Amino acid sequence: MMSPLIALSTTLAQFNQQPFQQPQFEPMHLVVQLLLLLLMGAIFVFSIVVICYNGRAIKRVWRIGLLFASVIFLLNTCSTIINLYFMDIQSLPGVGQADGDLAQAVFYTIMICAVAAVLFIQFAWYTLVFTASFGEWTKAGLPGFAVLIPRKRNIKTGVRIGAIFGILAGVVSTVIFIWLNIGIGPMLAEFESLLIKIEQLPLLYRLIVYSILVVGPAITEELTFRGLMLGFFMRVCNNNKLQIACAYFIVSMLWALLHIPNTDMPIVKVSQIFLIGLVLCELARRFSLESAIAGHILLNLSAVVCSVFYE
Repeated sequence: MMSPLIALSTTLAQFNQQPFQQPQFEPMHLVVQLLLLLLMGAIFVFSIVVICYNGRAIKRVWRIGLLFASVIFLLNTCSTIINLYFMDIQSLPGVGQADGDLAQAVFYTIMICAVAAVLFIQFAWYTLVFTASFGEWTKAGLPGFAVLIPRKRNIKTGVRIGAIFGILAGVVSTVIFIWLNIGIGPMLAEFESLLIKIEQLPLLYRLIVYSILVVGPAITEELTFRGLMLGFFMRVCNNNKLQIACAYFIVSMLWALLHIPNTDMPIVKVSQIFLIGLVLCELARRFSLESAIAGHILLNLSAVVCSVFYE
């Protein structure tokens, strides 16, 4: 789940530096992209159906949904501003070759308007996803968002367990990836090449910048997969252990497949994310979604810290 700016810049980066020239794709890379687009489309359609089914929950907690979505909006906006500040805009296709200041101004205006539009669409979308997730977990008779349920106010235990798991999983995963000499995938490498200014920052500032960039996706992914999707399956499973196991498998595998572009060894990455996903599913079901969110955030943060210090 990439930020709007990452999605936009990596799409632009697929094209040659010469204006109006057709993009050059590797066949396998194109197939993977098409499959991921189909997968994301299927998840989107599924989410729409679940959201429509939870109209009452949306009316009931829409104010809290707006508050939750505002946090995501703030994180994504900060991430976008950081990306714009540190990005080498001139290296984007068509910018450096734009004829005159007016052409470049038009390009910047279009890009900023597109990113702003996506940010506001995300704000509305995650308001709906949050409220629908609350509806599904409530119908399943499970805490889900324990902070919203008076009798389940004590969520510290689950959050602590999730945080500890996230730290351990992040450190172990990073060490294994370094040991196996696994690098980032071509899509992220293309985007990272645009953020060359970050590498010039002192260590502490780099840690802060990278930490801001990874917190938002951790929350949105948990809200989509462990919140909306797992919540739906928990409602239809009716405490059947085999069905619950199948739900864990489906949710974790879908989440893992979306991480294929992140590394140059997709099988290892998918295996890692799948196993972590199983644990996050159990945390969400046994304790609350807040514990899975805590685990995911600490997973990303610990991986960032290890990676930056390794450099």
